[in-house]
Amino acid sequence: MDSALTANVGSNVIGTADPCNVFWRVGTSETLNGISFRGNTIADASITVGSGSNVTGRALAGTGPTGAVTMAGAGGNTIGGCASGVPVTIIPALGRVGLWTLIALLAGAGVLAVKRLLA
Repeated sequence: MDSALTANVGSNVIGTADPCNVFWRVGTSETLNGISFRGNTIADASITVGSGSNVTGRALAGTGPTGAVTMAGAGGNTIGGCASGVPVTIIPALGRVGLWTLIALLAGAGVLAVKRLLA
């Protein structure tokens, strides 16, 4: 949207899409009042999540003096439902022998690659 998005009571996003994969891009600001909002909303300036509003996704506002996400009203509003990052799998601890074996294998592969290039 070029400028602003206002979603009030009775507004619905329907369907079976995963809200974590739906993105709403708003040019300036956004106001959500008493609704259940599905998706990630990104505004250049600000986002106001009004009383009784629930966002299943993320609310991301721009940087600068006006960039803010505000939880307004008397409460009962939530934002959540999507993981904040991608889980990273780390190689389990190899131990001293395993680490030296891995280093030797990588060094050997490097030597073979250089020999192949020079041949």
